Amino acid sequence: MSLNDTLTHLFHELDRTHAAAYYQSDAFRTERDFPNFATAANGEVRNFYKPARKLLTILTAAIYEQYAAFNKRMDEKRFAELVRQVVVDLHASEALVEVATPLQWLVDELKERVDKASKTFTHSFPAWTCGVEDAGAWAFGPVTFLSWPQWLTLVDFPEQAKASFFQEPEANSRWKELLLEAIKDRNAPAPHGLASLLVGAVSACPAVLRVEVGGLDKNMSRKLAEIVCKGALDAVSLLIGQRQSFVQQALQVERLPPTDIDSIVESNGCLWLPGTSLTDRIPSLKGPRVQQFLRDFPSELKAMAHAINGLLDHSHPHPQLASRWATALDWYAEGQRERGDAIALAKLGTSLDVLASGGKFAGILNMLINLLDLPESTVFTRGTKKATLRSVVKDIYDSGRSQILHGNRHDRMEAFESDRNAAAYLARLALIEAALRLEGYTGADEAKSFRTMPPRLPSA
Repeated sequence: MSLNDTLTHLFHELDRTHAAAYYQSDAFRTERDFPNFATAANGEVRNFYKPARKLLTILTAAIYEQYAAFNKRMDEKRFAELVRQVVVDLHASEALVEVATPLQWLVDELKERVDKASKTFTHSFPAWTCGVEDAGAWAFGPVTFLSWPQWLTLVDFPEQAKASFFQEPEANSRWKELLLEAIKDRNAPAPHGLASLLVGAVSACPAVLRVEVGGLDKNMSRKLAEIVCKGALDAVSLLIGQRQSFVQQALQVERLPPTDIDSIVESNGCLWLPGTSLTDRIPSLKGPRVQQFLRDFPSELKAMAHAINGLLDHSHPHPQLASRWATALDWYAEGQRERGDAIALAKLGTSLDVLASGGKFAGILNMLINLLDLPESTVFTRGTKKATLRSVVKDIYDSGRSQILHGNRHDRMEAFESDRNAAAYLARLALIEAALRLEGYTGADEAKSFRTMPPRLPSA
């Protein structure tokens, strides 16, 4: 059924169920279900019974799929609500009989409303960091790392909210002061007024990441902002190069291990003394040390920021390769956060697979040969054994990632630590070098480009 036909059927269904005779018919008594209605702009109400809901779902999905003006700018759930409202407004309007092409009117109206909803939003995410913001706000591409006191100097509530919210104008006018007091003294009484809305965020995490996103609706904007901020954190952890940095640097929304683990064991019917061990969540990477380390690698930071910026900047010369690099980084970071070696290996192998754009073992090997400038016969030491680059990649992808994901290696007691460490080592080098080469790359924005991308030119 075409879009025109679907919309026509939907209007006919609404006509049928809103005719005066319908409410006296047997159909009304058998078809009605839970209340499902919307109010039009002119105040009239439209009920959506099951046939109408089905047609509306089909119509919404087809429009959302066909028009990039919608699916690239608005969250699908929010778009469905918008289509429903526009359909109701049109059906309840006297203008419907005058509209020659209802579908075109609907699409034009949707574009206008999506435009109105697509603004510039600035999103802030509570986060744990390694303290790069301790010496002052720190920028990584489009993302700014801030302490909460630094963040407070940049934001404010509207005057109307401060005057009326909670009927506490005095506390609202001092919301920054009250929040700072709560930050300094974690045992202080909870603040009143607007400050109470933020005390949970500042208590949960010591830092905040801030980024501006334009041209999208609020939900889609937040989704992209979260991806960008997570990428910024993970890029810094990638450069640091220690596995624990990926759990010590994370957004509040991330799935993370606990800070400590208790062990309880017994033998011969008796308990041993319980034990407690700290996890990698406990901060070990301190601000000044990390800040100095990052200052020693300005080229790598700049190149990775360039890649992350490609997620936001419509003028970026290689948006698809930037997106591919950031997605490979995401898989790498999740592999580093993973506790189990087998699942970690599958994720790290996927990171290499994404960066190479498929090609399985051969595609990854060719990409590593290019990016690392090493022959496939290069020998690596793995514990007490030696292996070539070719055999290491084959173990990571064919024997590791593929067999784990396809269920051929399902024994969770099987050891994968050596393969995991090799995959993490190679993927880290590849991601850093890929970012460096991408920054100065002038070739086509094609998926497999990292397999052949030339080395960056030396600085003048």
